[in-house]
Amino acid sequence: MVIPLVKMEKQEIMLMAVTPVLGIVLMIITYVPPGEKVFEALPRIYLPYNPDTLRSITIGILTILAGPALAYYLYMKRIESIISNTPLMLQDIAVTVRSGTKVYASFVEISDRDYGALTPFIRRIASLIYLLGLDMLDALRLVLNDLPKETRKYFYFIEEAYESGGRAVEVLDKASELARRIMEFEEEREKTLKSQGFIILFSVVIFVATAAILYYLAVQMYASSVEVNKKLGEQQLQPIDPLEVLGYVYYMSISLSLFAGIATGKIVKGTIAAGLFYSILVLILSLGIVLALPVVIPPYPQEAVTAQATGAFPQT
Repeated sequence: MVIPLVKMEKQEIMLMAVTPVLGIVLMIITYVPPGEKVFEALPRIYLPYNPDTLRSITIGILTILAGPALAYYLYMKRIESIISNTPLMLQDIAVTVRSGTKVYASFVEISDRDYGALTPFIRRIASLIYLLGLDMLDALRLVLNDLPKETRKYFYFIEEAYESGGRAVEVLDKASELARRIMEFEEEREKTLKSQGFIILFSVVIFVATAAILYYLAVQMYASSVEVNKKLGEQQLQPIDPLEVLGYVYYMSISLSLFAGIATGKIVKGTIAAGLFYSILVLILSLGIVLALPVVIPPYPQEAVTAQATGAFPQT
């Protein structure tokens, strides 16, 4: 499903504009200096892996992305509501015209019914016809530009019914049936594509679960190294800091979640922007698991913590 060119509402624009700024502010307020816990990701580019620092980064990233993701989600739900209610509107117009009402007058007859996000457009058309006295064709042309193209094409059938006279009911019935079948086809297509998209998202969760095992092994290796150095009485082994392993997993989870969400949005909805919503869902799950690991599995054995505190076993 390709996104139609429809104006965004004020609250959707506000969400997209305000939350990124809020996310940056929250990241600054909650930021905890990583100290020596940084690694060189690229030449002269250092990334922190202190769990407290990672939590601050997580709060900022999720807040920055949440606004645009939620705004676009609301936007898409509004568009889908317009499109899904179009067959019902056409059917009701056909029934009204069949009862003897003129095509232009049918908009007034159905204007008090609920068609979701399509209702305001129907009421605008009715107001332009009866309050301002415009011809129905002129009223439709004023409103059509604000409708998604999937719905706009069916209003051309209403114009044809208006101009056809005695064939109005036949034209409207065919338009209603066509809209219903296309909508059913799109729904089945989206269900199929969602299953494919969720496979991509699930692969990120599998990666995080596998990475959790690597973190556990790093903790065990670190503890074994501490025991060996303790028996030897000197620092023979230089173990990898388990939190550094956690840092690599953290940043890889972010990149994979973003790309997986974008790919899913492109597959299911037809646009990259729709992937922000899926990215947020996977980010919350994957980063939640990553940040919970050092709480569930402490990275250092008690002996190492004591040694680091006394300076006998420096941090790596």
